[in-house]
Amino acid sequence: MGAIAEWKGCTVAQVALGWLLAQGQDIVPIPGTRSAQRVAENVAAAHVTFTPEGLDLIGSLLPNGAAGDRYPAPVMPAW
Repeated sequence: MGAIAEWKGCTVAQVALGWLLAQGQDIVPIPGTRSAQRVAENVAAAHVTFTPEGLDLIGSLLPNGAAGDRYPAPVMPAW
């Protein structure tokens, strides 16, 4: 993802948010942050656009939508 971010001239977080925004009008990412700088970075992600080929590339790199679990298995809920 770092290479895509570098190519797009943005951060990896902006790629992730831009990808989410490209998934449809019914998707509203709600990123958390601890600083005003990150809020500005997150807002700028709305200007990151992808071609259909770019979205396909990301989909092929992360077919499950993520690179790994956020938390270790013992603390994950069992739905």
